[in-house]
Amino acid sequence: MQKPRRRTSLPTAPGRDRILFREIGLGVIYQDAAGQIVDANPAAQRILGLTFDELEGRTSFDPRWKAVWPDGTPTTGDQHPAIQALRTGERVGPIEMGVTHPDFGIRWLVVTAIPQKHANEELPCRVSVFFEDITARRVAERALLVSEGRVQRLVEANVIGIMVAENTGVIQANDAFLEMVGYDRTDLQQGVIDWRAMTPVEFHGHVDAAVRAIGETGHSEPFEKEFVRKDGSRVPVLIGAAQLNHSPLRWVSFVVDLQKLKIAQGEVQRQENMLDHAYDAIFAWDWDGGITYWNRGAERLYGFPASEAIGQISHELLRTEHMFSRTEFLNTLEERGFAEGEIVHFHRDGRKLDVESRHQLVHDGERRYVLEVNRDITSRKEIEREREAFVDALAHDLKNPLGAAKAQAQLMIRRTQKGVEFDRDSVVRGLNSVVSSINRMNDLIGEMLDAAQLRDGRGLEIQRDRIDLVDLATNSTTTFNRLTPRHSIIIHASCDRLWGNWDRSRLERVIGNLLDNAIKYSPAGGEVSVDISREQRHGTDWAKLSVRDHGVGIPADELSTVFQRYRRARNVAGRFAGAGIGLSGVKAIVEQHGGSITIESVEGEGTTFTIRLPLD
Repeated sequence: MQKPRRRTSLPTAPGRDRILFREIGLGVIYQDAAGQIVDANPAAQRILGLTFDELEGRTSFDPRWKAVWPDGTPTTGDQHPAIQALRTGERVGPIEMGVTHPDFGIRWLVVTAIPQKHANEELPCRVSVFFEDITARRVAERALLVSEGRVQRLVEANVIGIMVAENTGVIQANDAFLEMVGYDRTDLQQGVIDWRAMTPVEFHGHVDAAVRAIGETGHSEPFEKEFVRKDGSRVPVLIGAAQLNHSPLRWVSFVVDLQKLKIAQGEVQRQENMLDHAYDAIFAWDWDGGITYWNRGAERLYGFPASEAIGQISHELLRTEHMFSRTEFLNTLEERGFAEGEIVHFHRDGRKLDVESRHQLVHDGERRYVLEVNRDITSRKEIEREREAFVDALAHDLKNPLGAAKAQAQLMIRRTQKGVEFDRDSVVRGLNSVVSSINRMNDLIGEMLDAAQLRDGRGLEIQRDRIDLVDLATNSTTTFNRLTPRHSIIIHASCDRLWGNWDRSRLERVIGNLLDNAIKYSPAGGEVSVDISREQRHGTDWAKLSVRDHGVGIPADELSTVFQRYRRARNVAGRFAGAGIGLSGVKAIVEQHGGSITIESVEGEGTTFTIRLPLD
């Protein structure tokens, strides 16, 4: 007997059927006897996210479909409703399944496959596949399940009082409600808990209106009232209800103890106030979302008010820089539950901030969020960097005079070993060179000790004596002239003597530091002027000393910072050795003498430092 002939394709629906095929909201696909798609309506193309050109010729078991069952397991080709309908000749479905949309991920469908046969043929010649997109419904159902689960946890946790009531009284209640009104399970079983009797007279009108609303609309709006507890005391509550049965009228009420709520709200407010007044920046962010809490410390540190920060992604808002990748950071946080270390954030105005940070992962049911506490250590890190630079520069500065003294001593030793006779002048010059180097090292050590003393907030010890400033400056000028062959240090004094009660060693350090800077920052050499005069200001006599060079000068925008500890101008940092503590010490010494120091400078033209000391 000859087998029935199968057609591989059929013409698409004509006429009125074709209009329906095109306009219907359901997805419709026609597949031939081999399972290949021969037609698909616009709704099918929209739901699947593919054009007809992309669909034509594909089969239901094409691996690119990536179809799955509701439990997440992948489907196989022979399980697809269309293929089953072609194989059995019977209708298959409706059945739920998911397919991959190129733009929106999984789309959930309810699929029905209806086979069609020609007369006198045993096997279907094609199959019509109808499907409805139920993705939105599934999302809503899942959200409802999550919501119901949360409500169930609240009930079980006795956070909200719940009672089932009717006109005859309370017939069921949870522990939270019984504790709220002072009754127990025995009272409930004996039926002695009467919600009307527990309601003070002044609230009867509200309660009667609520019962009428339950009967008419199925629920009552929440309102505030009081219950009289078993011991006669009262408890303020917020109560709302929903109908369970109409005849007899029975409802479930959800009751919140306002007294406990106010206490809890007060505690929450107290804790929030404490967090707001904390020095540190404290904020919280959802694991899968944005910032949910932002204290005043965070506002102060980062410059963003809470209104601008809430809802933002923290690492995008603050442009977080970790020592390692963000992925590694999140993995560590998830594995350990916390992460801590130093990170970099950026202020609203673009300033870079070093912060010491601690992240704590917190689980709240299905929700995860991170509590982040950050402390600004920008100043500390800057000081650490400056100290490192200071130590390097100090070591460099100490090597120069130490090397000079060592070289002079070695020269004298070699000449002595060779029996060379020294004349008196050469011995004096050599020893003076050694002494000058030792004095320079002594000054550097003194500057370092002064810097440490000032850093700790202690003033410098000033030992006053009657001193002639002209003589002191002349000696310093003579010493430095011997040390620099490229410079000519000239002193101009308007008087022969200028006496005052000052600390000799510290003023020597002040003048020496100003001269050393003038020489160092005039690498081409030239004249350095020291001017000394007496002036009267505001009825007081002052000694005035200025040191002027024609060197590299200081940028105008950095003049205000030259006296800060460890700070050096950008046009000299890296070009000239220095610890950055000399001028800060000079200013401290002058001010502790009751004087002042000023600076005038033009970059590329030179600098003038002027100190004034009271003569009285």
